[in-house]
Amino acid sequence: MKEITANLKAGIAEISAENMAMALGGISLTTQGVTPVTVADGANHERTFISRGDSSGLQTIQLGPGPGLATTFSTVVVKNLAESTTYVADTDYTVSALTGEVTTIDGGAITDGQTVRVSYAYVPIAGNLIKLGAQFSLQQVPITFVHTKNSGKKIWVHAPLASVSGNISLGFDPDKVIVNNVEFEILDDSTNNPTMPFGYVFEEI
Repeated sequence: MKEITANLKAGIAEISAENMAMALGGISLTTQGVTPVTVADGANHERTFISRGDSSGLQTIQLGPGPGLATTFSTVVVKNLAESTTYVADTDYTVSALTGEVTTIDGGAITDGQTVRVSYAYVPIAGNLIKLGAQFSLQQVPITFVHTKNSGKKIWVHAPLASVSGNISLGFDPDKVIVNNVEFEILDDSTNNPTMPFGYVFEEI
């Protein structure tokens, strides 16, 4: 795999999906609707538990397209890869219906680093989506930035696997967002995020 480092520095008075797409070199902008989605048993429904990155020792997987892109997660069924074992909600794991995060329970049957098969349903949040491309390089920690505009709508910048190697300064105030001296590396996360392995920028509308 070829590793590429991108150095992004910008001063933006008000971030929108349109001007962010232009700043990133004309990346395509996709408008996302709110049609409910059902993820049934089948290909591309495998997820591998990773550490939450805190002192709890618990592990997590993210359902749906990614943080901030969907809500109202329901009918979640978690099985082992062979589908011979169905894990029990609130005994082996918990599910956030709001965010789609599935978290192991201490003493439950799901082991650290285990890969599982998951079926579920969710409702996308209406907004504009930018899929970040291969001009960036990613590492081993998920990073998510969230900004709430005056309208109350949110903008999410998410990298499923990232390592910040330079300086990041994110200044939030009621009227604007200033982004300065951003430098990060990206690796392909196709295993857990096959549709957007390099992350995304999402603007709620």
